[in-house]
Amino acid sequence: MPQVSVIRASDIDAAVGGGSRQYLTGTLARAQALAHIEDAELEAGFSDYDVDTVDQPHMHPRAREYQLVLRGRLLIRELATGVVHDLRAGDFYVIERNTAYAQKVYAHTRVFFFKNPAGNDKVAVELDAAAKEWVAEGWPE
Repeated sequence: MPQVSVIRASDIDAAVGGGSRQYLTGTLARAQALAHIEDAELEAGFSDYDVDTVDQPHMHPRAREYQLVLRGRLLIRELATGVVHDLRAGDFYVIERNTAYAQKVYAHTRVFFFKNPAGNDKVAVELDAAAKEWVAEGWPE
């Protein structure tokens, strides 16, 4: 294994986009367009959204998520409290383990993310009535 592993910007640009999620590092169970660097300890990558999107509400019992909004905007609702975070380009945020949340992402948003530890520990969660209403409200200006 090389001491320095590199994924070229041209390869990243070719793979990321079109509403995709591409991992730079991790131990991946599914194939993706981008050749990633195998890493059992850390997952890192890009989430790219071409259209307004509501992601599946979920939580991670093992992983802490670190995210940087590169462009665009997203809203995260903590399901336990109803607190909504309005995140925009340049904002960095951390989602703690066992935090159930819903996410509304505006079109043309790109997020750079890290998850530690690596591994797919995503657990889908149900929305309560208040969260369902929040999702149905759409995307505020």
